[in-house]
Amino acid sequence: MKKSIDIQGISTTSLYNEGDCAEAVNVRKKNGALHPVTPRKVIKELDRKYDIIVVHSNSDYENWIGVILEAEKSTIYYNINNVAIQIGSVSGKINSIQQIGNTLSFVTEDDIYYALYTENDYKLIGVLPELPVIQFGSDDAHLYTKTDTSSWTGGVNPDSEEIELHVKSLVYGIINKIKEENESVLFDGHLIRYAFRLHDNSLIKHSPPILLLPGIEKVKHESKYKELEHEFGGILAAKYATLKAESGGSSGVYRNNLSATITAYSVLLNYDLSTLNDFKDIIKSVDVFLSPALNLSNIENIRKDIQSGQEQPNEVYHEYFWTPFPLIAEGYKIVKHIHPVIEAAGKFVKTQIPLEAINTVKEESLFYHIRSLEIGSEGVDVKFPDVAKDLIPNLDNLVYQEQMSTDSFSHHNIGAGNALIYNSRLHLSDIKTTFFKGFSPDYFQWNGNRYNDVSAAEELLTVPRYIVVELNVDNVKKYAISEYKANDKEGAFFSAYFSYPDSRATRFYVITRQIPNILRCIFSEELTAHNSLNISYFLRANYKTRSTNTPQIGTIHPITDLASMFKIPSDLDWDKIPTYKEQNKIRVSELNNPFYFPAINTYMASNGEILNMAANVMNVSDRNFGMYPLYIATTQGFFMLSVGSGEVVYSNVTPSSSREVPVLGLLCPTPYGIAFVGQRGIYIINGNETTCITLPVEQFPESMVLDGDKKQLVSFREYIKTLSALIYNPTENELIIVNKDYGFNYVYCFDTRNIYQSTERIDYEVGNTYPKLLVAEGNKIKDYFQSGTNVSHIEFTLRPLYFGIDEVKKLQRAIVRGLFYQVRSNLPANKAFLALYGSNDGVNHTLLRGFGMPANVQGQDYKDFDLGLMTRSTYRNYFLSLIADVDEETEIRHIDFEIADSYTNDKMR
Repeated sequence: MKKSIDIQGISTTSLYNEGDCAEAVNVRKKNGALHPVTPRKVIKELDRKYDIIVVHSNSDYENWIGVILEAEKSTIYYNINNVAIQIGSVSGKINSIQQIGNTLSFVTEDDIYYALYTENDYKLIGVLPELPVIQFGSDDAHLYTKTDTSSWTGGVNPDSEEIELHVKSLVYGIINKIKEENESVLFDGHLIRYAFRLHDNSLIKHSPPILLLPGIEKVKHESKYKELEHEFGGILAAKYATLKAESGGSSGVYRNNLSATITAYSVLLNYDLSTLNDFKDIIKSVDVFLSPALNLSNIENIRKDIQSGQEQPNEVYHEYFWTPFPLIAEGYKIVKHIHPVIEAAGKFVKTQIPLEAINTVKEESLFYHIRSLEIGSEGVDVKFPDVAKDLIPNLDNLVYQEQMSTDSFSHHNIGAGNALIYNSRLHLSDIKTTFFKGFSPDYFQWNGNRYNDVSAAEELLTVPRYIVVELNVDNVKKYAISEYKANDKEGAFFSAYFSYPDSRATRFYVITRQIPNILRCIFSEELTAHNSLNISYFLRANYKTRSTNTPQIGTIHPITDLASMFKIPSDLDWDKIPTYKEQNKIRVSELNNPFYFPAINTYMASNGEILNMAANVMNVSDRNFGMYPLYIATTQGFFMLSVGSGEVVYSNVTPSSSREVPVLGLLCPTPYGIAFVGQRGIYIINGNETTCITLPVEQFPESMVLDGDKKQLVSFREYIKTLSALIYNPTENELIIVNKDYGFNYVYCFDTRNIYQSTERIDYEVGNTYPKLLVAEGNKIKDYFQSGTNVSHIEFTLRPLYFGIDEVKKLQRAIVRGLFYQVRSNLPANKAFLALYGSNDGVNHTLLRGFGMPANVQGQDYKDFDLGLMTRSTYRNYFLSLIADVDEETEIRHIDFEIADSYTNDKMR
């Protein structure tokens, strides 16, 4: 009987096909035959070994970036394919390098560092800087006060709408006159914020909202009996108004006088943006945004509780002295929200702001663009608002300007274990957040002679001070600690509105440390999460500032007492920055902007840990595009994020119906799906379908003893436990399964579904080289598309051949068909490079025939190897092995066998 056996790839399964191999090294099944796989061409030997290499390319350049990882830092180089030039070093280990346009993102566990390619050079800008301080203030020169009166004759009813109309008309008339004379001024309280504007016009690192209030103006009231000097604190559109009804004599004619004083103000800005020059290519400007008027002084809300005069001379009635004439009311209160409070008869000591006005400030969340400050500029006592510098000549059309976006916790630093560019957005998973320490007092310092009712700032006591912010993150308390300098001024510290840029903050403390372990809490305030903004804040009643030179607790307390009084842990590490790990979430950047990660672009995938993420597209050199789902590999299985439309990045999160769970974070996009490592082997997931492509090698390989020598075979399940990489080879349509701990890689061919082993050494794939495939080994760069030599070392060992029957049979002849070029044996001359074995138990095999290769026949060409006629070869199974060096043009087609039953009587057993 003649039998032709086609040689296939590796198989370890109990039931296998005749022609499957126990080993197949550097031989690829292609076009119906086995072909040698030669070593890949080394196209470059670098000056040193790099741990990561990425090619940063665009339409007009291609730069080779290399990273050397050290214990606590990573050093970055470019031009490594010629003469390496150091870009700089960053803290920590770089896990990934991602490109969007001219920007490279170096992702570490703790931070994201950035490098910009401009003017044929790289600028390492590191982590984006903290927002610089802009100080706000005012002085008497920027208060604009004007008094007008109106008069009419006839009777007067203090409760009439006519009086209200007179008051409104008078007040608005004064306001218009001030506007004509001073153009842009403020008549009410406002909140102001500023932020970085990036190159794509997005805003990040928003400042705290700062409450703008002018200083105090002293206003004198005259009465019949004495002169009162009355201080109105805070902001008032109308400082005071008096209504007098004077007798015209016996005729009983009355003349009514209405007098009102209006005060407006401008703010002074002090800033220095020269420290941001290195970031000009990323940060366009620092933009200032203003809230609408807070209605702390609302002329439309006129009080209607004017009292009638009484014949009670020398008595104090309400706030002011009354004359003995009827219907005389001085100090007519026209402003509902702000009014004087009497401490004693005739003595006015402070301004009180009712609850509804405080709520107005608490609820304000709209800010509108009014000025852009150029990076690199400086300003001292710059007027604000200013028609010459602002975008609008007055505030009447403020609400038609650009609205400030909500900050997305951009003051915190984020790092990640994994990163991916997809659809021009930077994706992060295995996220680590390092919390912002908090704003220093400089951000709240009023730079003027007065703020509301507080005089110029006092000097700080010369002891170390800390702001401790308590956060409740997933029911775990964390403490952000910021130490500030001893020479800071703080008389207007925490003006009236203090905030921390995270809505999870619950309380803050101001603490001094005079000697180690001895602390004193100056004061502590509870923080409230804002309804609309991503901040937590406190707002003091009456908008009073808090001077921290007066301690809330006069006694010095050790840490242990402080812990019991204020719930601060006694073992608090004052030098440690709190962090938070989110291992089941991904964060996605803004489009074409790897610096900004909107909070809305955060997605949770299961309750397990995210191992990695990938999309079913090839890794192009700049960025990946597509409408394919984003696959999230977690310890609980795969989840798919469907690509959304418009501003929606991903529309929903869907768990895969596959029961296969990834065990490593290795993911590799292929044209057939995402390759990943499961418990039993390598899988492809496409949609909800999961296929194991390495089933042929799933089982543990059977033992083989060849002429007394045991041949040790590798278990694929053990091999994949410590895989280094999964790499797709687009030229051969193969998946390379890399483990640097072994001397070979497994290779799966999608075309033939065969598995073979390759001795090509690979440390890692060079990033961003598609459609090429470049790999690194040490300091060598190899091109997987080119042969490095035409000689290949090949090996294959067939699984035992039964020829369809598990009976003893006689092998009469075996011919290995093929074209063999420049065959050389790397074995001793007395060792067979082509050998035929026989066995009765499938384990112990006896050599039957073989070819040795003496020196005089090395390097010759052959057509077929005929092992000759055999008359005594009677075994249950046979197999054949070949070990040789051959030219890459060699092809091994199949093996022809002639076999006969060992017994002529087929009924004998």
